[in-house]
Amino acid sequence: NIAMSRTEGEQMLLNLVRLRYGDAPYFLEATALNTQFLLAPSAEASSVLDFNGNNSYGIKGKFAYEEKPTVTYTPLRGENFVRKVLSQISLDTIVLLDASGWSTERVLSLSVENLNGLDNASQASGPTPLEAPSYKHFRAAVTTIEQLQNSGGIQFKLTRNDHANQYSIVTDQTPENNPLLLKLAELLKLDLTQDNYPLVQSSYRASGDTVVIRTRSFMGVMYFLSHAVKVPEDHITSGRVRVTRDSSGLPFDWTEVTGNLLTIEAS
Repeated sequence: NIAMSRTEGEQMLLNLVRLRYGDAPYFLEATALNTQFLLAPSAEASSVLDFNGNNSYGIKGKFAYEEKPTVTYTPLRGENFVRKVLSQISLDTIVLLDASGWSTERVLSLSVENLNGLDNASQASGPTPLEAPSYKHFRAAVTTIEQLQNSGGIQFKLTRNDHANQYSIVTDQTPENNPLLLKLAELLKLDLTQDNYPLVQSSYRASGDTVVIRTRSFMGVMYFLSHAVKVPEDHITSGRVRVTRDSSGLPFDWTEVTGNLLTIEAS
């Protein structure tokens, strides 16, 4: 268990660094684990009889224990690769993570690239972009959502039907008595006369009575987090990595986007 956990962590770190350097990731999936145990105790007694009366007796034992674990790894590729790595994260997964105790701001920052038209560094869901991403309005929105959720101002509601789960953001408060609700409505351009805003996973523009979410794929999340790698300066000057620049032509500091999510040091 410890060995598999360590190797999976090393594989994830290796693939994050590969993506930052423009290399292709490669995934091995543990598909089987077989362990053989060998237990071999033995005992032996002996005696030597001497006609002069100098008899001797002896006993000895042996205990052998051996464990042979065998792990089978299978390359993740083809249809399995597309389904597990390149498919968009579902709303069910996002709400499940949120309900299991993870920070709402953290979950949305990682898994969502657009929220009602607010961009969350969507260019970072692929190879390092040349231009600085847009993210500040999105960050303000998800921070406000977490503050409202922690104070009871909004809740995620699940409605079940025959075809699929329907999630909504509901509130029992009004913008007049909750400034955070007013701020969120202004950021997401929501109709303030409603108390229920369905969550829709789509690429289309929001209409004011819904919250439209475009999620990343698992690969998109990895690309996004790969920008947390602190590349050595000599690798930058030698052109081993692509450099993102802001509007003034200066190198963009990716810690502004990934700083509170992940940091990968180099030595």
